[in-house]
Amino acid sequence: MKKIIKTGLFALLAVATFISCSDWTEAEALNYDPNMTGSNHGEEYYANLRAYKQRKDHPVAFAWYSDWTGVGTDMNAQLMGMPDSMDFVSMWGNWHGLSEEKKEDLRKVQQIKGTRVLMCFIVDDIGAQTTPPAISESLTVNGVQYETRGEALGAFWGWYHDRVTDTVYKSDPNLSDDEAMDKAIRKYAQSLLDTINKYNWDGFDLDLEPHYGHGGNLASYPDRLSILLNELSKELGPQSGTSKMLCVDGEPDWLNGEDGKLLDYFILQAYNDTTVSSIDYRLESLFATYQDFMTPEQIVGMTILTSNFESYGSTGGPTFRQRDGSTTNQLSGYAAYSYPGVDARIGGIGAFRIVFDTNYQYLRKAIGIMNPAIL
Repeated sequence: MKKIIKTGLFALLAVATFISCSDWTEAEALNYDPNMTGSNHGEEYYANLRAYKQRKDHPVAFAWYSDWTGVGTDMNAQLMGMPDSMDFVSMWGNWHGLSEEKKEDLRKVQQIKGTRVLMCFIVDDIGAQTTPPAISESLTVNGVQYETRGEALGAFWGWYHDRVTDTVYKSDPNLSDDEAMDKAIRKYAQSLLDTINKYNWDGFDLDLEPHYGHGGNLASYPDRLSILLNELSKELGPQSGTSKMLCVDGEPDWLNGEDGKLLDYFILQAYNDTTVSSIDYRLESLFATYQDFMTPEQIVGMTILTSNFESYGSTGGPTFRQRDGSTTNQLSGYAAYSYPGVDARIGGIGAFRIVFDTNYQYLRKAIGIMNPAIL
C-alpha cells in the first residue's frame, strides 16, 4: 500500500541591519513516496526528502545493513534500494576496503536521498578494529619485536590493559597510568575518526555489549568510555557542530549519565521483547542512568527500538502485545509505542539485517505507523 508523506520546507530570509525581519517564505508542500527507490523523481522531490531527514521532528527509520555489494539487479544489495524514507543505517560489516561500486552507491544514497550511513562495530578494547593487522600478527612495532600481544598493543597505542593477565603496558614511563590511558584512548578515538573520514561515513554507531560477551579494557569501564566519547564528540554528534552522527547501541544505560548529551540516539537491541512492559523497563533503565542530565522527554525521543530481522524478517518480529491488550508484529508495536506519562514520541524503530524483510514490507508498515500519511 502506497504511503504518502507531505512535508513542508520553510526558509528564513536573511536579516540584516535596517532590513525588515518579518520576511518569511513557506515553500509549497510537496508529497514524496517512501516506497519509491529509484532516483528519477526530480530534484525538487529529493530536495524535500533531504530536508525532511535533516529535521528532528519525526521518529526515524533505522537499520543495520548487511549483504552489501553495490552492484547487480538485486536492490537489497544496494543502499539505493532501501525505502526513500530510511533516515540512517549502520553498516554491519562491509565498512572498509570499499569497491568503486560501493563508493558510488554510498555517494548516491547520501547525496540524492540524504540517507546517512554510519560505520559500526563492537568496541571492547582499545584498538578494536583499527589496530594494524601486522601489529597484532607479528607483534612488531617500529621495528621492535615484542613477546606478547599486550606488550605490542601497549607500545603502539601507548597504554594497554591485558585483562587476561591483568597486566598494564605503557610506552612512556614518564606518564602516570591515568595519563597514559587517557592519551591512548584519545589516540584510538582519532583512529576511528580518521577511518570515518577516509571512507566518508556519516558517523559512528558504537556497539557496546560488555555484559553480553564483549567486555574489555574500554567497554567494561564507563569512565574510560567517557574519554572515548568526549574525543569522538569533537567531530561527531550533537555537540560537534557537524552533521556527523554519534550513537551507542546495545547497552547505552552502561554509560555515565553526562555522556548522554554527546549522542544522537540510544539504540536498543530489544530483539526478544514481546510486551510493552519489557520496553517500559528498558526506558526506565535509561531514565536511571540519564535522569540527572536529561529530561524523560529527551531520553524517549532519543531511543530507537530494534527487532532482529535475521531471525524474524519474514514476520516483522515476534508477536508483540500492546498496552491495550491487542497484538501485532514486534516492529509495528515498537512504532506505536509510547511511555506512560511522558509527552514524547519514541525516537524511532529499526532492525538488525533489514535485508531479510522482503521488499521492506514490515519496515514500510512501521514507518507508516510512526509517521502517518497526511492526505
